[in-house]
Amino acid sequence: MAQLRFTLSFHGGKANEHRVSADTLAKIFRGLSDDIENVCRVISSEDVNIDLQEIIRSCKLYIVGQPEEGSLAIPVATEESSTAWPEMAGRVYASSLRQLPLDDFDEDLPKGLTRSVLENAKAYSEPPNGEYDEMKLTIEANGEPEIAIIFDQKLKLATERKLVALSSPSTSVIHGYSLYGVLYGLENQNYDDPSARVTVEVDPGDGTRWMCSVDKELLPSPLEAVWTKRVAVHGTATFRQRKPLMDVERIEILGDKPDIDVALENFIAVNQATWEGEDLTDYMNLVRERD
Repeated sequence: MAQLRFTLSFHGGKANEHRVSADTLAKIFRGLSDDIENVCRVISSEDVNIDLQEIIRSCKLYIVGQPEEGSLAIPVATEESSTAWPEMAGRVYASSLRQLPLDDFDEDLPKGLTRSVLENAKAYSEPPNGEYDEMKLTIEANGEPEIAIIFDQKLKLATERKLVALSSPSTSVIHGYSLYGVLYGLENQNYDDPSARVTVEVDPGDGTRWMCSVDKELLPSPLEAVWTKRVAVHGTATFRQRKPLMDVERIEILGDKPDIDVALENFIAVNQATWEGEDLTDYMNLVRERD
């Protein structure tokens, strides 16, 4: 059985008097319940056996103890459940929010987060009427390292910047797009799972790096043999200010980059009639960028 357990603590303002209004707490608990459910849906989406109704039931939050002395600390937990996804969602939620102040504010979201989660985090970081100065959510260990996220002015600024980045009209989508470049692996991918949909990187040589999502079955084995090989990928392309994406439908391994002389000879051979009687030395040196 698995269970998400965490503690909410409030510091400053009225919380120093061991109190926060019921209305404020109600909004926070409604938001947190939605946040955990949203993150849980995102990170469990590849589990074909997951029961959505079980997710919803398992993410319901309960106050499980009396407020502690000090400022105001409230223990919170879900029910014990046969699925570990809510507990995992809580840890992903806290760790991903902690990344925001360190983020470079492009349009990518840390793992599991959605726009609504960001909007709620911003709201928690700007309490009304001096109810508190900051709110801290601490995930209990449960055999894992304790993890905490503080909702304060620093996190508020980070969520605002991220929301602005998400709102900028910087993406366009093209279906049936083809891309040619050099194939690379990524450190955070499980390339050993034969059934996984993985992400690879393709460098077309123009200063961009494409993140390409592809079914493992479309890639040759072993993958190590094709890293740094030239490839052609075809699918749905999403152009963004940074890190363009492709949902790959087909991939071709083209091999190593050909020698320039071999490429030139092949080009001339195909167009032999055009070059009949011509001295090609100057042309080939120009292409080679030689003096």
